[in-house]
Amino acid sequence: MTTMPGEPLAPFGRPPGRPMFRRSLSDEFVSRLCAAPFWPNVVSNPELQPEIRDGTITIYCRGSGLVRDLRLDGGRWAAWTHPTFVPAGAREPGRLELRCDDPSGLTFAVPPTAVPPGLLSAEAVSAYRARLPARPEDVLKDAIVRHPGNAVLDQEVAFADSRSDRDRVDLCAYLGDAQAAALVEIKRIEDARLAPKDGAVEVIAQLAAYGRRLATQGAELLAAFQAVVQLKRRLGLGGRLGTVPEGGPARFLAKPLLVIGGCAGADVEEIREGRGRWAPLLRDLPGVAAGLILCGEACKLVARPNRHTLVFG
Repeated sequence: MTTMPGEPLAPFGRPPGRPMFRRSLSDEFVSRLCAAPFWPNVVSNPELQPEIRDGTITIYCRGSGLVRDLRLDGGRWAAWTHPTFVPAGAREPGRLELRCDDPSGLTFAVPPTAVPPGLLSAEAVSAYRARLPARPEDVLKDAIVRHPGNAVLDQEVAFADSRSDRDRVDLCAYLGDAQAAALVEIKRIEDARLAPKDGAVEVIAQLAAYGRRLATQGAELLAAFQAVVQLKRRLGLGGRLGTVPEGGPARFLAKPLLVIGGCAGADVEEIREGRGRWAPLLRDLPGVAAGLILCGEACKLVARPNRHTLVFG
């Protein structure tokens, strides 16, 4: 193993007609959001992770988009959330009286009303968080995002040529050790995409596709995330950026990182050494990934070899 590749990606190109990868907010958006009464609660709550899109913001909580496409619409703030996330209020906590006095059967004596997010106070976020799906991979991703040693620039990174909502990289993070940004794909140890099927390991093809996108869209990605860093600082989120330079990352790693979570101590050694079922993955991984990080339920994203991190040349 060697250190992370030190050369910036070059040259970059984009096929004619492909839409730009954009991360941008207008000055009006930034100034009005900073003055919005709910925004200080977002900034101060580590459970809420705002990510910048093209003219909008999505606020994640436990890996789910709790408030999506926050935007200015006719001079007012607008956004949307999934209906299954919305808790219902009751006149008597823990109890809703029912009646059955007509052919409709059992109905509410006093129909419950939806609890709005309001100013996204800790209490409101807690009520919504209880209804968010606890998908294991999202829980792991949330733990990584919230790790104080990580500087995450974005989640659910979609490429310009994505044709599916599933075609997204989990994270874009800044790695202080490598002084570079990196795309990070997260899998739990039991994920079937890590194991060979019909002679191929699915995650290898997935990582290779991300590498090709970095080669063709890398310049746009770099410019976009330089803008993200500056916008996040203007929005009061600089405390979450750690050692990221003021102007943002100067380069991207040419290959993504793979994180495998949910590992016990014995799993770490078995995977590192490519024993048993891990042999096909470890054989092909150096060709498509900048490194491999093994962790339990959370980890610091580092770019130096250690017991939990393999770095490929």
